[in-house]
Amino acid sequence: KTRRRHRCRAAPRAWPNAMPKRSTHTFESEKDGAAEESMHSAYCVHCGACCVVSDRPLDVLPRRHTDGAIVLDTNPAATPATAEEGVRPLFYRLLAKDAEGGAVLLRRPAGVESQWRLNCAKCQLLIAYRHVPPPPPGAPAPRLTFVVDGALGAHPSSLDESSVPKCIQPISTSAVRIAFEVTVGAPATGISAITDAEVLVHLRAPHMREGANTELLELVARALRLPRHKLQLTRGWSFKSKFMLVSGMARGEVHQRLRAAIDWTDGSFGRRARKAVGPALDDLG
Repeated sequence: KTRRRHRCRAAPRAWPNAMPKRSTHTFESEKDGAAEESMHSAYCVHCGACCVVSDRPLDVLPRRHTDGAIVLDTNPAATPATAEEGVRPLFYRLLAKDAEGGAVLLRRPAGVESQWRLNCAKCQLLIAYRHVPPPPPGAPAPRLTFVVDGALGAHPSSLDESSVPKCIQPISTSAVRIAFEVTVGAPATGISAITDAEVLVHLRAPHMREGANTELLELVARALRLPRHKLQLTRGWSFKSKFMLVSGMARGEVHQRLRAAIDWTDGSFGRRARKAVGPALDDLG
């Protein structure tokens, strides 16, 4: 027999016109006979906080074909493929906070995908997402939760300076220089990847000289959660490259926040799209 319990600790009531508060959601699925010693923990790779406790290691769970995200499924019998294999429901506990800003829209081969993202409760960086809005207090949690590939590890370690790529260089104790490779004329604005040499970004501006600098500054300010006056843009080593000086933030934290911002898509692209897609339940998409 399987029981599910959803607990939500709502944020305190805010004053009028105050910024909305995020709530902490703890989802716990229970089943009779679950042995405490058989539980497995998964930790945020950014800060080392424990984010998931489950009755199976995350590396044995199914993954999405689109982005490699780990699937936390509380009712695998609802999917014909897994029902035939007799896959048992997952027992797990998730501690995360709803990200601000509502759904993030991503282009997929089948259309546009909506993601309501979940951040680590400690460092506030992305660890998971769902395809449905957060449930109201007291309501059951959604059946499917997707853990971002590479966001959690089996050991409580965190990223250190040795893991930061060379494209993010310290120039003082509180300032760094970031090397960007910029692609213009893209259908949406976002960070696509971080390599050792450069941070790859795509911008909607049609040409490098027509609004690209402003768009890049706005993107990075949003990703790093810094005011614009903390950022200074300069020329790079080629027409497509840019250097950005960031003050008031350490090199490791810059890297963590840029990693968390990969695959962001601006909302205007998604609002114009006519077709939205959720998880493909037959193959967990």
